[in-house]
Amino acid sequence: MHLGIEALLLKHEVEVEIESRFNGIGYHVDAKRRLEEIELECGEFSTWIDSVARERFNMDAQLSVLTRLSGIYFRSGLLEEYGTCIQRIRSLNRDLIGLKSSSTTARLSFLRSLCDAAKKLLLRAENEVLRYCEGGLASFWAIIWRIFWAQTVLAVTWWHIWGRSSNCSGRSDCSDHLRALESISKVTNMFWTQNIENGSHGMLVFSLLVAFVSLVHIGLMVAYLYSLVSRR
Repeated sequence: MHLGIEALLLKHEVEVEIESRFNGIGYHVDAKRRLEEIELECGEFSTWIDSVARERFNMDAQLSVLTRLSGIYFRSGLLEEYGTCIQRIRSLNRDLIGLKSSSTTARLSFLRSLCDAAKKLLLRAENEVLRYCEGGLASFWAIIWRIFWAQTVLAVTWWHIWGRSSNCSGRSDCSDHLRALESISKVTNMFWTQNIENGSHGMLVFSLLVAFVSLVHIGLMVAYLYSLVSRR
């Protein structure tokens, strides 16, 4: 099995070297198609592995191949393909961490098992947040979609908690339509300027949540734009 993975690695390594070094062949470079091929081929290898370790073997085999290929892409100046490869490596690492956090452990005392469960829960939450952020760095539209859905979810939440009982800032023609617009306006304003709304403790907590979410997404946008500039 080890020799098979080494042969697979050598095959893709040679193909990528040829695609990136020889003139007239660079048009054929397609990192996404190659990643799909690697996933399919490693999946075929993993069918010979015990079902308990099959998924982990599959991910580890893909990581071994992709780590080598990412170095070739980087050295050859194929930075878009390098970014695609790195994104897949990050995703596989997150999946491996998720498998480790969900694996069963030996029988422990109640207190120790409770602490272990809490650590796994925190690790899984951290892993999902990092997966979300790393997915946003994949492309410009990935960040735009995340900002859109974040604002949509927050606006709907505001509407259900406070918006339906709002008086539309004292307007006499207050209606559900105006209340919905007010909810969208408040969340959008807090999202981009981190304004903290005065009101109940619940509104204060929600305002802080919106400010945190907005800072995360603005940070993703800045990080993505910086990565594009630094590549050039």
